[in-house]
Amino acid sequence: MKNWLAITAALALMTISVGCGSSANVEVIDLNTVLDVMVQTMDQLAETPVENATEGENPEDVVAVAESDNAEVTHTFLTTYAKNLNDAKVMSKPVGISMRADGAIEGFTDADGDGAMGSSDKQLFTVEIDQERSRLIATDTQNSYHRDHGFRISPGGLFMGYMLGSMLHRQRASGIAPSRFSNMKMSPSNYHSSAVSKARARSSGGSRSFSSGK
Repeated sequence: MKNWLAITAALALMTISVGCGSSANVEVIDLNTVLDVMVQTMDQLAETPVENATEGENPEDVVAVAESDNAEVTHTFLTTYAKNLNDAKVMSKPVGISMRADGAIEGFTDADGDGAMGSSDKQLFTVEIDQERSRLIATDTQNSYHRDHGFRISPGGLFMGYMLGSMLHRQRASGIAPSRFSNMKMSPSNYHSSAVSKARARSSGGSRSFSSGK
C-alpha cells in the first residue's frame, strides 16, 4: 500500500512539473516587434539600388501601379528581414520568412534554419499591405491578434517602392479587395503581456485537466 501511495505521489509531482514547464515555455509572437523590425528593415534597405530600374521613377508610383513582382528585391528584403527578426530574438528559436502567392509576408518557425517552412514548422504571423490606409497589418495566426503600423516611402526609396509593389501586385492578382482590411479589428498596443498570460493559462489548464482525467 505504501509503495502504491509513493508511486501515485511521484506521478502527481511529475504531472505538475511537466504542466508548469510547458506553460512557462509558451511563446506568443509580439506583433509590435514584428512590425517595428519590418519598418526598420524598410528604412535600412530604402536606398539600395534596384537593377534595371527606370531612372527618375517615383517610389509611390511604383507601389500604386504594382505591375510586376521583382524577385531580386523580394529575396533581398525577406533575407534581411529574417536576419533582423532573429537578431531581435522575436522568438527563442529561429524564424523564417517568405512571401505567399497572395502577397502576404509569412513568418514561421524554422527549426533547421533553411529558410523554408517544413512539415515540422508552424506559421507564426503574416504581414499584409493595406494600401488605402498606408499601413501594414500583422496577424498572429496562432492566436488571431492583429496590429497595424503606418508606412511611408522616402522620395529616394525606390527599393521599397518595388518591394511593396511586389506585395500589392500579388495581392491584386489573388483577388484580395481593399475592403478586406477595413473592418479588421486591431488589438490594443499593450495586448502582448495579456496574450502571453492567456496562452500560459490555456497550456497549464490543459495539463491539469489531463492529470485529473487519469
